[in-house]
Amino acid sequence: MINYFRDRPERVRKLDVLAGFKTPSAVICSGDIQSCEQCFNTIITVDDACVPWSGCEGLVTNFIPDLEIGDPESTHAVVVGPPVMLRFAVQELLKKGLFEDRIWISLERSMHCGLGKCGHCRIEDR
Repeated sequence: MINYFRDRPERVRKLDVLAGFKTPSAVICSGDIQSCEQCFNTIITVDDACVPWSGCEGLVTNFIPDLEIGDPESTHAVVVGPPVMLRFAVQELLKKGLFEDRIWISLERSMHCGLGKCGHCRIEDR
């Protein structure tokens, strides 16, 4: 989705990307993140910066209240992550005035990072 809008900037007025990781060593897709930072407001955060870290620290949901939502009626949100994060992210988005039918969430209960790095999406030995 991010690549789609990066390649078609005329299709979106504004795009905020928030990505959270457990630690700095768990950050994946560095090249994609750098590309994203060039096009969109991008916040990369880690839950615990156990080593020197130049990014944000804290749960990704802590940064939702700081997002500037111009018009909640024309704003959409896509949230992907573990169920507990989905719940708190949606609560924060609703507080910002977004409508429920404009908040899209991942329905993969076993998915965490969404890319296979953490292994939570693995089914049996496949």
